[in-house]
Amino acid sequence: MRRSLLGPELETMRRWLAFLRMGVGALYLYAFAGNVTGDFRALFPARLQAFASNSSLGPVRWLLENIAVSHAEFLGWMVLATELLAGLLLVLGLATRMIALLAAAMQVVYLLAMLGTGMVSTITNLLFICALLVIFGTSGGWKWSLDEMIVNRR
Repeated sequence: MRRSLLGPELETMRRWLAFLRMGVGALYLYAFAGNVTGDFRALFPARLQAFASNSSLGPVRWLLENIAVSHAEFLGWMVLATELLAGLLLVLGLATRMIALLAAAMQVVYLLAMLGTGMVSTITNLLFICALLVIFGTSGGWKWSLDEMIVNRR
């Protein structure tokens, strides 16, 4: 079989996409571990309030001030659960497309909430969104995943 002069073969691309999927999942698990071991839940209401005061978008500011801050305890638990779930399922490659879409939606919410807080957080969120959309579009390469094992077992 001839190798393409324009890029790697399909199997190599699948491996790189699987590596991207597992790397993004590992980053979610790292964020979860940092939030669980730190004082994330104690600081979360104040962080939401800071996001609200720094928000440059009126509707986002209103949502943060009137809804998110008053439900900070619940939202804090939701953030932790989503980081854990997204991390585990992306690393394992289970329900990859659905979890990538869910995580991308979560990153969009983060992006909207953090607008005005700094360039680094904006760029980080945009990079996560792009990586998650690539994972969604390609099913994370289906290499080294439970999704692939389940489909091939049938």
